[in-house]
Amino acid sequence: MLQRALSLDPSGKQLKVRDRSFQLRENLYLVGFGKAVLGMAAAAEELLGQHLVQGVISVPKGIRAAMEHAGKQEMLLKPHSHIQVFEGAEDNLPDRDALRAALAIQQLAEGLTAEDLLLVLISGFLAVEAILFCEGEVPGFSPFILPIGYLDDACKNLSINPQHARSVRNFLYALANSFQVGRETIRVSLAQYSDTPVSEFLLSTYYRKGDVLRHIHRLQFKPGGNKMGRSLQFILEHHFQEAAGSRASQGVPQMALVLSSGPAEDSIREPAEALRRAGILLYAVGVREAAQAELREIASSPKDKFTFFVPNFAGLPGLAQKLRQELCSTLLEAQPTEHQSPVCTEASLADIVFLVDSSTSIGPQNFQKVKNFLHSVVSGLLIGSDRVQVGLVQYSDSIYPAFQLKQSSLKSTVLERIRNLSYSTGGTNTGSALEFIRANYLTEMSGSRAKDGVPQIVILVTDGESNDEVQDAADQLKRDGVFVYVVGINVQDVQELQKIASEPFDKFLFNMENFSILQEFSGSLLQVLCSTLERQMTKSTKTYADVVFLLDTSQETSQASFQWMQNFISRIIGILEVGKDKYQVGLAQYGDDGYTEFLFNTYKTRNEMITHIQEHLVLRGGSRKTGRALRFLHQTFFQEAAGSRFLQGVPQYAVVITSGKSEDEVRDAAQTLRKRGVDVMSMGVQDSDRTELEGTGPLVFVSDLWGEDGVRQLMQDVNVVIQGTEQPEVRTEVAKDSVGACPTAVPADLVFLVEEFSRAGQSNFQQVVHFLKTTVQSLNIHPDAVRISLVFYSEEPRLEFSLDTFQNDGQVLHHLDKLTFQGRRGRTKAGAALDFLRNEVFIPEKGSRSKQGVQQIAVVIMESPSLDNVSTPASHLRRAGVTIYAVGIQATSESKDLEKISTYPPWKHAIRLESFLQLAIVGNKLKNRLCPETVSRIYPQKSFTPQRAQEACKSKRADIIFLIDGSESIAPKDFEKMKEFMERMVNQSNIGADEIRMGLLQFSSTPREEFRLNQYSSKVDMRRAILNVEQMNDGTRTGKGLNFTLPFFDSSRGGRPSVHQYLIVITDGISQDSVAAPAKALRDRNIIIFAIGVGEAQRAQLLEITNDQDRVYHEENFEFLQNLEKEILYEVCSSQEGCRMDLSVGIDISTSSVRAQQELQRLLPGLMLQLALLSNISCDTPGPMDSRFRYAIPGSSGQLVFDSGFDKYSDETIQKFLVHQGSVNNHMNADFLQSLGETAIRLSFAKVKVLLVFTDGLDEDLERLRRTSELLHSKGKCAGALHGLAPFTKAPSRDKEVPEVFLDFEGSPGEEGAVGLDGEQGLTGLPGQAGRRGEPGLRGDPGDPGIDNFIQGPKGEKGRRGHQGSSGFHGPLGEAGGVGPRGSHGRRGLPGLKNWILPFERAARCAESHKGDNQ
Repeated sequence: MLQRALSLDPSGKQLKVRDRSFQLRENLYLVGFGKAVLGMAAAAEELLGQHLVQGVISVPKGIRAAMEHAGKQEMLLKPHSHIQVFEGAEDNLPDRDALRAALAIQQLAEGLTAEDLLLVLISGFLAVEAILFCEGEVPGFSPFILPIGYLDDACKNLSINPQHARSVRNFLYALANSFQVGRETIRVSLAQYSDTPVSEFLLSTYYRKGDVLRHIHRLQFKPGGNKMGRSLQFILEHHFQEAAGSRASQGVPQMALVLSSGPAEDSIREPAEALRRAGILLYAVGVREAAQAELREIASSPKDKFTFFVPNFAGLPGLAQKLRQELCSTLLEAQPTEHQSPVCTEASLADIVFLVDSSTSIGPQNFQKVKNFLHSVVSGLLIGSDRVQVGLVQYSDSIYPAFQLKQSSLKSTVLERIRNLSYSTGGTNTGSALEFIRANYLTEMSGSRAKDGVPQIVILVTDGESNDEVQDAADQLKRDGVFVYVVGINVQDVQELQKIASEPFDKFLFNMENFSILQEFSGSLLQVLCSTLERQMTKSTKTYADVVFLLDTSQETSQASFQWMQNFISRIIGILEVGKDKYQVGLAQYGDDGYTEFLFNTYKTRNEMITHIQEHLVLRGGSRKTGRALRFLHQTFFQEAAGSRFLQGVPQYAVVITSGKSEDEVRDAAQTLRKRGVDVMSMGVQDSDRTELEGTGPLVFVSDLWGEDGVRQLMQDVNVVIQGTEQPEVRTEVAKDSVGACPTAVPADLVFLVEEFSRAGQSNFQQVVHFLKTTVQSLNIHPDAVRISLVFYSEEPRLEFSLDTFQNDGQVLHHLDKLTFQGRRGRTKAGAALDFLRNEVFIPEKGSRSKQGVQQIAVVIMESPSLDNVSTPASHLRRAGVTIYAVGIQATSESKDLEKISTYPPWKHAIRLESFLQLAIVGNKLKNRLCPETVSRIYPQKSFTPQRAQEACKSKRADIIFLIDGSESIAPKDFEKMKEFMERMVNQSNIGADEIRMGLLQFSSTPREEFRLNQYSSKVDMRRAILNVEQMNDGTRTGKGLNFTLPFFDSSRGGRPSVHQYLIVITDGISQDSVAAPAKALRDRNIIIFAIGVGEAQRAQLLEITNDQDRVYHEENFEFLQNLEKEILYEVCSSQEGCRMDLSVGIDISTSSVRAQQELQRLLPGLMLQLALLSNISCDTPGPMDSRFRYAIPGSSGQLVFDSGFDKYSDETIQKFLVHQGSVNNHMNADFLQSLGETAIRLSFAKVKVLLVFTDGLDEDLERLRRTSELLHSKGKCAGALHGLAPFTKAPSRDKEVPEVFLDFEGSPGEEGAVGLDGEQGLTGLPGQAGRRGEPGLRGDPGDPGIDNFIQGPKGEKGRRGHQGSSGFHGPLGEAGGVGPRGSHGRRGLPGLKNWILPFERAARCAESHKGDNQ
């Protein structure tokens, strides 16, 4: 058998395989697998002899022994064979030996080059399938890779398998069988490729369907690599040629279908573009491992129409019917034309007006050639009202309008009108014709889309000089941004054509020798035209901005500083590209008040602005009130009337130059500007205050140089920010907002659905991309954390990438960097896009983890109202478990689309913006939801004013020692900031021998005493001592410093062990020695430690020092020490109080009930009174227990409708609370719980905080409520008790589930108390806690808002009841106590409250045990 297939030619230098020959140059290798392969390999070696370099075969276990036993020596290899034999697969099952064989085959195959020959021997189908089974276990091993192409195309790699091959043949057969194949009808070709492409048959090979089908039926697939790009170029050069049967020159549509099953190994972009530019429509079909991004890159537009994907080969035959319909539909649309030019597929958006000379000099015959030329050019364009619009004007000495831009929605109509053009004679007045189309054709009324940024193009075709002046009309067109192409036919005065054409002339000016070559030139013109349009569409559009300079010209500003400001802003304006749709600049100055010099829309040129600055700008004097001036900017400049393009999403900048500290508050005014989307840059000259500059804005510029060098330095730095040209040099001090990814993000599947913006909204698109980047950077993107997807939509949705496309933020950011503005096409249909999310994006096949319980979130960003229904698709998406945030500006707000789309309540999920510059609001919402641990620990929600800290420290006694890092890594200016921090601590403390004492130690490689606790008793002396401290400048041995510190708290060195003692450690790096043991020794002495880390300091090491995360402070730079002293001082002094507990009470009754109100009025006062009388059950600190009560009622909007504030027990307050409660129906959901808890945390400064909620049942998913309660716990709420109101209303078992204690953390054990008197025998221990009840069903969606109001819809259907939890284990019996004397009778307690108190007591005990964790 082998001898029939293989033979050597007489010279012995060529191997013949059937009808093909291969050159032998010691380059022949052999692999094989199967039962009969041993004999086949022996025969091959006998035939090929010395030509065989090496071989590897895999055969069943024991095959050689069986052959020897049977005496079949001819089936065995020679003793010194070059072929290595592996025996394995015992009982025909893959095993370790078979895997070794596969690895050896892989190793041999991977070492071959393009010059080598590999002979593959296979016996039996089982052997093929076995080796293919190994492919999954051997990464990168694909023993057979085959390529195939169809329908004027090339096709992609398929891992061979008989069933796969059969599926591909059936797919091709079904397609070909559906066509009317013939010489004059449809012609078909086929190619397949691997490392090199091979033609199976050309368009001219078969003109009968039967021949095509027979060839497909016997098609054999060839192994190799995957050079798809080379293959695309191959079919362009060898199949789509007239010699190969192509009829492109006759206007016959050219189509290609590419079948792919894996990623390409070479570049595909250029070959695919070349095919499309040649007018070939490209369909891309992917199977299995095909890269869908590559498919879309290959395919023609619209991508969704020309791209198909099936997960496996078995799905190919089923796809054939759908694909056949698409192909036929495309064929019907592409009517044959007389001269089909290259199709301009990518540049599919333009307004083009043809201006055609029909003067007498042309003649009827040549005018027909002009018509043919126009016909060919238009045939190559994608004509449509939302694509390329075409208008046409004829002229001689008169003007003959043919059709306007708005009359060109159908290509067939345009071509018909071109064919019907009549020839008119006369002179040549080109100037008048140019002015006519400018005034009458390139207008909005005539269909021009210039205001939407659509390119405007004029193509002039003329054969001679004009009789009138052309310069003015042509210049005006070009000033309006119109591209003017000139096609001259044998024109002698080329200079006149140059006056008309745009530049460069080699792209816009063409002068033909005669009319006969005009037809051939049509393709070249179309290619140049397409290139221009593509550059316009894909080039990175420069981002311009509105910039206002605010100058401090108060009375304390020196003349020298003022002149510096004048010089600086004049030179900044001089390098900006000022003008219409470019940079706009405004100028204001201030002293007591703001004063306008010129607005954004006052001047249009740089010269006008600079002249104003040099001649009209004067010092105005007055006191310095920077805050008032910033508010003036907000009210005067950043408004549409002043020329601000804020609403269009154009970046807004305020550059504030100040010479000293303001007399009013600056931070809040600056924050107002930033909320509006204005980036504030603060610059300091003269006596400027650094702290105030940083409070003004995150971008701070202070020059250390004066004069020319200082101006040049700051010019470069400011220009970097405004124009984004390069990174600032190190010398620029820029304090940026820290974004930082979530350390432990809540897992979520996050999908952004973004409307394709109109051309006028290009700046908005850039703002959305910027928002997406900052959001990605602030989240933990990971397959196990946050997954992200992006979908664009206009008339149809377009998946940019799915939830499982990217594995980390770097990959997402790289993709976002490549996004280009494409512009809206067609009508916007958000409803269809929402359905697309539900059916095609939030599905397991695209990476959704909804079935694993991961939260599903969609963020819809809209520019305009949807033109289809959004309510029903949004409701379906919400019912599928997706939380929807809807974001839009004014137009969408007026349509009520945001409320219809968003999850309830709309005040939380429907986000109305004035401008897309404010998208940071959305980012903050997402980060707060997904990153609960990013709540600032440095500046909590409560405000630590100096007065509050001083009030807390009145009459307090404490020993405080500072241990500061003096290592060389700390810059001198930062060391000074540490000293300033300590000075502020001294200023705000009651320093005295019997009050607060302070000491100071410094450490580096070794520690050093600066002063002891009892050394200074006055603030003045202590501040002077701090001021004189000099930095040590050596290593960082924090452990040695801590060990050195301990004796300084002893009485021998000024310490007072009887008072509270504190250590404040400040460091900027990682310690070079261990800190755990010395820190523990300090804590064991009851010394409370605060650790402040900056820069490279590690939070984990700081936590080792404090053993309390609430006493760890960490930031990027030393500036954050500003204001930190207030918080630490408050913590130091307030920790000395007795036990203080703040209890917040809320009630949820979903339905009005008189009985419930009556029961509450009867029982609530008594319950609160008993709680008020509890004595120290949850505190181990000395002093009495101080309990305060607060009663709160959230409204439907989340705002509190009643808040009593924290106060002592008051029956009157409770009655007021119950009266208000009776008029409100609440719902026990996460929003209700969060509203109660967050306000309690913000208002409470007690050590122990408890939230007590009474409910008639849960109105939301139990797990989400748990997450909300855990978030409150992390923010400062220690305990929460949730108790049912079943006795008051209906039984929970019939409606809603009520867990008795919702949140109950177990605290660490307290200190052992003194031995008590013998008591009576103990009671039997309480039984173990019952198993957790099953979770309730999801709450139903509310109804859609009414037409004229926002009345909430009905409550959703009741969820299914969860399964009964299993019983808990019984707890152990309590130990028996001895019998003690009978105690006296206590007073009789109030009836019926035992079941209420127990859960609260457990929560309260937890509160105290966790008080160190929840400040």
